[in-house]
Amino acid sequence: MFDHLRLPVLFVAALLLTACGGGGEVRRIYPPQATIQQLTLLADGGWSLNVRIENFSNVSARIDAIDLKMQIDGIAATTIAITPQRQVSANSVEIFSLDLQPAPAALAAAALAQTDHRGLRYRLDGHITTSDPDDRYPTEFESVLSPVPGLDGVFR
Repeated sequence: MFDHLRLPVLFVAALLLTACGGGGEVRRIYPPQATIQQLTLLADGGWSLNVRIENFSNVSARIDAIDLKMQIDGIAATTIAITPQRQVSANSVEIFSLDLQPAPAALAAAALAQTDHRGLRYRLDGHITTSDPDDRYPTEFESVLSPVPGLDGVFR
């Protein structure tokens, strides 16, 4: 009786299922990465750090806490503990700046690297906590900061 309506109804149903089913982008969420962008030796014996947080995900991430242990040339240097409460856009970077007081042995190692005009090996271990998406990501990174020509006490 209604055979002449069967084909148009099936076509409309398929069209509706296609529209509801996945025209959007797939959320790809990867752990954020922490690195040191710049370390500056301060006159008072402290350090100024620029901590770089890179979001490799295709969605933004709200960074709630950064808890890292930092080593310089194998020496326990300091703990980086900040609660920035800041959004990092998808596939983007945010820089967090802080001043801190390193351990005396790490301060001496950095001063020696400055005097010798050589790189400063560093290592970060810890966690980055996000609330959107809600997770706690382990992170570790190791690299070398090089002295910046013409800027005494600055390593990048």
